[in-house]
Amino acid sequence: MTAGQCPVLKYSRDLMMAILWGRMSYLAEVMNAHVVSLDSTIDAYRAFDQGSPEKFVIDPHNATKKITPVVAAAHA
Repeated sequence: MTAGQCPVLKYSRDLMMAILWGRMSYLAEVMNAHVVSLDSTIDAYRAFDQGSPEKFVIDPHNATKKITPVVAAAHA
C-alpha cells in the first residue's frame, strides 16, 4: 500500500460523506490517521514536515469526538 497526493477536490465530498455517516471508521487505523484540533494544527504540520508516518485530520469543532493530542516526542 502506498499513499501520496491525490486530486482532493474530485473525491473530498464523497469521502467526507462516508466519514460523517460512519462508513470509514476502519480507514483511520489503516492509514495511521489522527484527528487533531484546530489548535494542534501547527504541531501536526510540524510533525508531518519532519517525516512522521502519521496522517492528521483537522476537526476544528470536535464533530467526531475523536480528537487526540499531537505528541511531539513521538516525531523527533
